[in-house]
Amino acid sequence: MRLVLGAHHCDNANLRRQTSPHPRFMLRPIESRDYPALAHLLADPTTMGPFWDVMDEVEVRLWIASSQSLHREYGLGEFAVIDRAHRRLIDDIGV
Repeated sequence: MRLVLGAHHCDNANLRRQTSPHPRFMLRPIESRDYPALAHLLADPTTMGPFWDVMDEVEVRLWIASSQSLHREYGLGEFAVIDRAHRRLIDDIGV
């Protein structure tokens, strides 16, 4: 199941400080250490089916690198959705 957060106003500065308007979730830029969780998420046909094609290991690594490049260049891109209570990645979201 993909998590859909309600739309809230967040400027780049807030996102760069790893903050989020939601008390249960935090947004932060995708990092290389997110690979295991993202590989599981992005390779699942049930999760990805309604949105995108599933990704293999190489595609996930390229997607992470692309996201990191977008953050360096523009300060925007894919963000990890982190469950604050368990401190683990549960989804991603593009901003």
